[in-house]
Amino acid sequence: RFFMLDFPVISFEYSNSLQAINERALNFHRIRLRIEHQLKLKKWGYLDYKIEGGKLWGKVPYPYLNFPIGNQSILNDDVAFNLMNYAEFATDEYIAIQLEHHFEGLILNRLPGINKLKWRLFLLSKTYIGRRLQNKSTQYLSPLTIYNLDKPYFELGFGIENIIKLGRVDFTWRMTHLNHKNIYRFLPKPSFQFRF
Repeated sequence: RFFMLDFPVISFEYSNSLQAINERALNFHRIRLRIEHQLKLKKWGYLDYKIEGGKLWGKVPYPYLNFPIGNQSILNDDVAFNLMNYAEFATDEYIAIQLEHHFEGLILNRLPGINKLKWRLFLLSKTYIGRRLQNKSTQYLSPLTIYNLDKPYFELGFGIENIIKLGRVDFTWRMTHLNHKNIYRFLPKPSFQFRF
């Protein structure tokens, strides 16, 4: 198994517009807090979680809002929401939660024939909860393809990893906001991991 830290990794970010230096600058403040960790669960494998929250104060043009990371490529991105379009949602406060439970060999090692492949099963869940308060209606224009987040966005799925020692395939379903244009409700997406 690859190296796991005993304690969560916590990162904090603060930014502002420095309006005191340039009077024509936008007037905003932004904070972000991120916690990520892998919990060992003995024979049950391990749980990988990432929790991030952020808030923006001030009225700004849409590129300065918080955008969940969408992924419209054919490859899986374990940080992104893989069935969300680029810039599909914009918020000025949010919380994102990503969970992956890796069973290691607990399930697939018990299946005759499959156990020789040494594949590993995992479950995944991703959600993004947010809203646009100060920037719901401003003097700044935004594209019509950006939606307000009226309810939490969810993705659920499972995957198989350790395919030929470096491959992984995620089978993901989009559970909410199914009436948006040009979306996929389900996609399998491969990715590659190099772990030593």
